Formats: sequence, structure tokens, C-alpha cells
Amino acid sequence: MIKCMLLCVSVGFATGRLGYLQELASFSSTVIIVCLCLMTLIASIEMGKKDFLKELKQAGWKLIVYSFATIAGTLIMVWLVSPLLPLTAKDALVAASGMGWYSLATGLVFEYSPSLSVVTFVYCLLREITAMFLIPILWKRFQPPELISIAGSAAMNPSVAAAAITGDHRLVFYGMVSGGIVSVCVPIMVPFMIAL
Repeated sequence: MIKCMLLCVSVGFATGRLGYLQELASFSSTVIIVCLCLMTLIASIEMGKKDFLKELKQAGWKLIVYSFATIAGTLIMVWLVSPLLPLTAKDALVAASGMGWYSLATGLVFEYSPSLSVVTFVYCLLREITAMFLIPILWKRFQPPELISIAGSAAMNPSVAAAAITGDHRLVFYGMVSGGIVSVCVPIMVPFMIAL
């Protein structure tokens, strides 16, 4: 399935780059939303078949801890590797505080620095794409909360894709909760990092 995803990404990129199928561009966002909604519906049906409310009660505090550990781990690692980057530590932390939410973080960072806004966009997009490919690969070695932390605030999209590949629909549940918690923190963290 991962080979199929890589093939689709490659064909889609080449098609867009070469200018083919331009008529699809006008309604591509609608198609993407419909497909994501359909995948979420199917995953929700599977979650309804199983006792996920019991699982939420069992994972409750751990899921919150994992969400905040995702934030802390991201910021600590970025601070540690910042001397290797062509950015100041502050700028690296500003970009990383977007946690994968490229649409919001890019806009928040733009007022501070348009060029850093581009860095933030690329970082957030790569985080989501990396999660989309790594979660199915690492699925048998780690539990869903750990896997979902790869995506940060963008956990819903990669978790739906990973659930479709692995058949583990708990990923969607954990992605929704963890992604929601991390997403709530992004509008606070980005301005805070800028103000440092």
C-alpha cells in the first residue's frame, strides 16, 4: 500500500508539474474533502463496532500526556539541532511551533518574517507527509499514541490514511484527540515564540 501511495504522489506531482489535467484543479479541494469525509465515516463505523469509549477512558490521561509530550519533544529537539540549521534558535522554534498546522502557522509567522513563513510552511507540510508514510511503516512496533505524535497538530489526515492502510481504526480516534489538543496550543505557541 505504501508503494501505491508513493506512486500516486509521484504521478500526481508529475501531472501537475507538466500541466496535465488542469480542469481537475477547479474542484480538487471538493474531491479531497469528500474523500476525507468518506474515510472518516468508514473509520467511525468501525470505531462504533468496537468499544472505543472504554478505550478513551483507559487512555484518557495518557493521551493528554502524549499530546503535551509531542509539543515538548518537538521544541526540545528543534532547539538541540538549531545550531546545525541556517536559522537562529528562535527562528527554528518559531517555525517548529506550528506543529504541522501549515495554514495557520504560516499566516501567524508571515507578519514576523515572510521568509520564515515559507520555512514554516515547508516544515509543517513535510511533518504531515512524513507522518503519512511513517505511521504505517512503524505501526507494528509502536502503540497508536506514540505513532500519532509524529504528525503533531495535523494528526487527523495521516491517521485516516494510516488506518486505511493498516486497518487499525484506533489511529483515527487517537489522531482526532491528540491532533485537537496540539492544535489548540498552536495559536498560543507561535505568537509566544515570536515574542521571545
